[in-house]
Amino acid sequence: MTRTPEPSQEKNQAQPGRRHRLRFWLLVCLGVLILAPVLLLAAVLLALRSETGTAWVIEQVPGLNVENDRGSLFGQWQADHLQWRGYGVEVIVESPLVDWSPSCLFRKQFCLESLKAETLDVTQLPPADNAGGGGAITLPDVDLPLSLKISRVRVGPFTFN
Repeated sequence: MTRTPEPSQEKNQAQPGRRHRLRFWLLVCLGVLILAPVLLLAAVLLALRSETGTAWVIEQVPGLNVENDRGSLFGQWQADHLQWRGYGVEVIVESPLVDWSPSCLFRKQFCLESLKAETLDVTQLPPADNAGGGGAITLPDVDLPLSLKISRVRVGPFTFN
């Protein structure tokens, strides 16, 4: 004579299996939610350390044209010519060089080792609608959450308009 389990016993045996599967999938989802942003951030940081990744990031900036750029945005970067146009301003820089130390960010500092440019030309473009008159330029206040350490700055002739 075989004994068949009662329906309540079958439910009790099935419950731990379901709970185990549910717990497993919740942990998998939580792991993916935590791991995906970490992997994405690591990929971006690795891309920025390479010349190819830096070139791709620079191409994504609207209004920015760069000629013969080399180096990394996480360290030393230079180009032969840089031109940016946006927000009513055009900036043209010949032979820009930026050398900074990303490791200073861990000390809550922005360490700019070297900033060089052969020439710097800034032009305020006329407004698209001529309704507004040419008034005075007002610069916004800058409140940095980091201290700023600048070692060397060398800029050739600077022209504004």
